[in-house]
Amino acid sequence: MDKKFNFKAYVTNLGKYNEGELLGEWVSFPTTREDMQGVFERIGINKQYEEYFITDYDTDISNLKEKLGEFENVDSLNYLASRLNELEDYEFEMFKEVLSTGIDLAEPDSLETCINLTYNLDTYVFMPGVNDQYDLGHYLVNEFGGYDLEKMGDLANYIDYEAYGRDAMINDFGGFSDNGYISYTNEEWCMEFDGKEIPEEYRVTGTGGEKQQVQAAEPQEQTEVNFPEGIDEAKLDELAEEMLLEAQAASQGPVLGM
Repeated sequence: MDKKFNFKAYVTNLGKYNEGELLGEWVSFPTTREDMQGVFERIGINKQYEEYFITDYDTDISNLKEKLGEFENVDSLNYLASRLNELEDYEFEMFKEVLSTGIDLAEPDSLETCINLTYNLDTYVFMPGVNDQYDLGHYLVNEFGGYDLEKMGDLANYIDYEAYGRDAMINDFGGFSDNGYISYTNEEWCMEFDGKEIPEEYRVTGTGGEKQQVQAAEPQEQTEVNFPEGIDEAKLDELAEEMLLEAQAASQGPVLGM
């Protein structure tokens, strides 16, 4: 059964945008090759306009949007969404809990990190109902079984649970979600995805899934652009400027969207 989560990207024709026209479409992931090719046709991705970028994301998975960039290949986005659908319910909940803590993962924040997280959820432990450092210290001392409180006698009344919990967080690289505490077991991740080659069953564009490199476009006089509902105009202008600066610094040619 498909998971009930929202994960959308506004895929935009880069060439048309440089000409002053915002031509794009919201795509819900996971998607199919047929549906994605239909989107490309409607937004004019073809031999003349081969490049696209992601104008915006919409998702109800906490902190996921912040890990995604404007040059992501839609094959990679589809890979992540498909992996989330394939997880067992408890695994999917663990994925959301880990992301919601904002803790550092086993590699820098990125789409590739999120995909690899789906293969490494067993390297984390979730403690529901543990909501602050005091709760964590109390849980580790009283529930985890690390100490014999009876033998400690009256000394047990002087335990600083908050300080103990704070030290535990530092030692296990843990963090609090909305529903509890996540700790990292320090087990080495299995790196299934290197950011390049995507399994065939997840591809919807016919490419290998690498991030796009775009070429700098010649400056043109921008005409008025009609922004669809849900798109932040100021954010898009800032994004376009960042893209142009990155493109000017890029040494490689474009990776085609088709």
